[in-house]
Amino acid sequence: MLIKSVPWSPFSIHAVRCAIAVVVLAVLRGTFKVKLTKTTLLGGVLMMAVILTSVLSNKLTTAANTIVIGHVSPAFVLIFSAIFYKAKPRFGDIVVVPIVLFGVALCAFSSGLGHGNIIGDMFALLCGISSAGLNLVYHREDARSLDITYLGFIFGACLFPSLFIDKAVAEPLSGVGIFSIVFLGVVQMGFSYFMFSTAIKNVKPLLASLSGGVQPVFAPIWALIFLHEVPGVHSIIGGMIIVAAVMIYQLCDLKRSGRTELAAEEQGRQI
Repeated sequence: MLIKSVPWSPFSIHAVRCAIAVVVLAVLRGTFKVKLTKTTLLGGVLMMAVILTSVLSNKLTTAANTIVIGHVSPAFVLIFSAIFYKAKPRFGDIVVVPIVLFGVALCAFSSGLGHGNIIGDMFALLCGISSAGLNLVYHREDARSLDITYLGFIFGACLFPSLFIDKAVAEPLSGVGIFSIVFLGVVQMGFSYFMFSTAIKNVKPLLASLSGGVQPVFAPIWALIFLHEVPGVHSIIGGMIIVAAVMIYQLCDLKRSGRTELAAEEQGRQI
């Protein structure tokens, strides 16, 4: 919603919000330094890909298509885990992914799913694939999540020269436009990714990806607050499905982890 209110090109929006986010994240981290490793560089490139393709898809296709296609990420987490880490998906993993995707599709259906642009849809797909890869990189043993996020913002800010060839930048921004670009940089990028990067190590890659499914749940809520649009039945049902599926999956995972720890303790006593 905010991205569409800024009349600049996707590259200009991306560069400015990343430049703002670099400063915000540096302040929150307490340093402007970053430790460069292969994992950090790979993660930084994937982070830049996620946020850049997100802006491109938002500008080039419908919000509904961006949400639905971009949220194929959990499916690719399972695929990449099997290919690169030889991790066999559990039954619960296979069940929860299509349920969440169905909920996302229901939310977007009421917003006009299917009336987008093929190029924008492709960027949304790339966003989902990049997001899946990023989630897995975050969980490498040597990964420094805040460094990865910070480097991704720096890479994004390197597109700043695009402002000089963007004719729309020469036009003065409206009050809404100024608020939007500042909010995107400070809150949507800086603060939110600081919290995400801090918490990501304590959440499994699939659950982290599934949790992104709450985005379409909040979309109609923001639309109701700021645009006075009453959410449709599909949005309400889809939101309930997503929240219920993620919560049940997490509870089952916690219960399974508890049983594993209990079994390990029992085995230790016997020894």
